[in-house]
Amino acid sequence: MCQFPRSRATLLECYDGCGVALPAQKEAQAERKELLDFTRINGLDCMFHLNVVSNTPLTPLEHVDDVALQFLKQIGYLPENFEPRKKGSASEEGIPYKLFLDCFLRNMRRVWLVEELAVQLKTTKPTVYRHLNKLKGFDLVEEVEAKRDGHTKKGYRIRYGDLGKAWSFTEANVEMAMDNYRKTVEHLQKLIEEEK
Repeated sequence: MCQFPRSRATLLECYDGCGVALPAQKEAQAERKELLDFTRINGLDCMFHLNVVSNTPLTPLEHVDDVALQFLKQIGYLPENFEPRKKGSASEEGIPYKLFLDCFLRNMRRVWLVEELAVQLKTTKPTVYRHLNKLKGFDLVEEVEAKRDGHTKKGYRIRYGDLGKAWSFTEANVEMAMDNYRKTVEHLQKLIEEEK
């Protein structure tokens, strides 16, 4: 089984947690896609996007709702001014919070179909997809096969049904992004020196 990746190299060696190495062709395609995705940070198809802010651990907080709320604001999933206890929280504004906390976090091993999430959240499938894509951008949610009524459909859950394991992928993505920033800074430094 794959040890949860801490670097780009180990991330490319992992395939859905089963420890199977990616074939060379898939690895090359993944690297090209990665390059394109990291150059489209503000695009809709961004592979990975996370706010990294100075913070202190939220360990003094004792209630799961409080910890989740602050954490989701810190990483950029929820807006800074979001308050689930205010009047608008039952509306469209509360959907991303409820999706993560009530559906995924409180039911980590459950595989949800988009239709089921839409019913649970009392919203439309396009709205669910919009928020799912944001969670996939953090690499916290994975697509898995789900059996319903004898049919196989695409479902979603917290990666590996474990938030700690899912966060390891997020950390690996942060490391890759920082390595890419370092390469860009070094390249920029080189270009400016050559200009003199």
